Amino acid sequence: MSRLPLGLAMALTCALTLPSLAQSFFTVGTGTSVNTTTTYPAPYGNYWWGSRHQFLITAAELNSLNVPPGTQFNSLGFDVTQVSGQALSAFTIGLAHTMTADLGAAWDPIPPVAFTTATYLATVGWNDHSFQTPFVWNGIDNILVETCHQNTSYTFNCIVNQSTTSFTSSRYYRADAAGVCGNTQLTGTSSQRPNMRLADAANSTFWQTNRPGASLDINGVLAASLSKATTTVCFGDPVAINIAGGPGAFEAVYNFAPTVPLGGGAFPTSATQMINVDLAQPVVFLNGNVVPSFLTLPGPFALGFSAPGIPLTASIQMAVLDGSAPDGYSLSQAGELSVVASATLPGPATDDSGVLINFAAFPLCIPSGVNFFGTNYTQAHVISNGRLIFGALNVAFAPTTAQLLTDGPSLNLWCDLNPGAAGTITVSSPAPGDFRVDWTGVVYYLSTIPNTFGLQVDAAGNARADGLAGVALGGAGAQLLGISAGTLGATDPGATIFAPSMLTAGPFGLGMLYNLGTQGSVTAGLNAVDFVFNGVGYDWMAN
Repeated sequence: MSRLPLGLAMALTCALTLPSLAQSFFTVGTGTSVNTTTTYPAPYGNYWWGSRHQFLITAAELNSLNVPPGTQFNSLGFDVTQVSGQALSAFTIGLAHTMTADLGAAWDPIPPVAFTTATYLATVGWNDHSFQTPFVWNGIDNILVETCHQNTSYTFNCIVNQSTTSFTSSRYYRADAAGVCGNTQLTGTSSQRPNMRLADAANSTFWQTNRPGASLDINGVLAASLSKATTTVCFGDPVAINIAGGPGAFEAVYNFAPTVPLGGGAFPTSATQMINVDLAQPVVFLNGNVVPSFLTLPGPFALGFSAPGIPLTASIQMAVLDGSAPDGYSLSQAGELSVVASATLPGPATDDSGVLINFAAFPLCIPSGVNFFGTNYTQAHVISNGRLIFGALNVAFAPTTAQLLTDGPSLNLWCDLNPGAAGTITVSSPAPGDFRVDWTGVVYYLSTIPNTFGLQVDAAGNARADGLAGVALGGAGAQLLGISAGTLGATDPGATIFAPSMLTAGPFGLGMLYNLGTQGSVTAGLNAVDFVFNGVGYDWMAN
């Protein structure tokens, strides 16, 4: 066993009361207004392929925050309350001084790029982007912030906290096209602006990064000094804590609490390394349990395990003895593991639209996939018009039996619904392995008549359409309730009458089970239809 350096021993075994620290962030805007998954301004907006934004921060606002002239900003962050959609491609942030006092209809010149990345996937909380070169405020002018990204497909916007200003503080352009970032067209302006925080370069080491002699990560997630390393996994997912470094002896400390930044509980060492594990919480040592025990690092290795089936947050950080380092040791970054149950995510939000759902991905968390007609699927399309399709996208609003034969396998309460006018569609996993979609208050096209129902496939491959009493009579449009093997070899034996209190066994084979009528009529007297997998196709019962 090696002797633990006194400074490190004090830091790792005591909960310390830190002196007050200089302000690290200047936060512009403290409001709690938000954009939606489909509205703008939205700096992490992907409801359209690409979006370009400009935001105005006034000198008066910076003065009210006591920002001194000459302050070097080396990061800018946005506060995300809900993530959705996909990673943003070619995401950039640019800053420039401007005498503009109000963002009218004409774009300011594109400012120099301060941050750029090939892809960026936002997380809940502050997302801080470290600048390649610090931006030095002259103390006089306003600051123009521009963000842009360019994808080739769309999903939804992340939701960010925003504030209302007394001036036009945001302008934006969004389009399903290439060339958005250089386009001078304007979609809209707003006096609602995302809350932003700027970091002062003089006090910018908030998070420890991996040193050459001390490397630790969880599932390969790495971070910079302005952002923490958080790995989010679902219940039962594989986890690997990867450790490397040396050649000195090592020890790691962990606890079941989030990591903390400078100014929020982190302990800075004499050589400005950061202990980001929260020492105010009980800690355990990897080698020594209740007391540290430095052991020879055997070379790179991984600690592998499966995430538990309960939600938790845990943090770990490693120290490697290094006589050449000013502190006598080198610190790895602190890794934070967040184990979560499944959460909901939005379904399609416009008329005649669909969203591709990946079952294993957070937040749905169905790593084993979904079994339908005896076939395992890793993804499916949720269609606004009351359909789950385990195959190619089809957003047709008028149901036909011919289409039911040629589409991918599907579960349907298919009619012409328009969530763009009213109502919401929500995707969830109510139990391990279950896949469910709920239509809540979604109206028929060109109607104010709301409909509320759900479609679900469970872990055993059984399917269900329920809440059918919430489906309203709604004009002459057609509606199809049923299930089809589609491209797996479906046949059409003719319509089925789903009568309440009936249980009907096959063998149906791959014959479609459906009832086709006018909107709302096929659900008369029904609350639910259960389709029970029989090894080939489905039996059914209704209530």
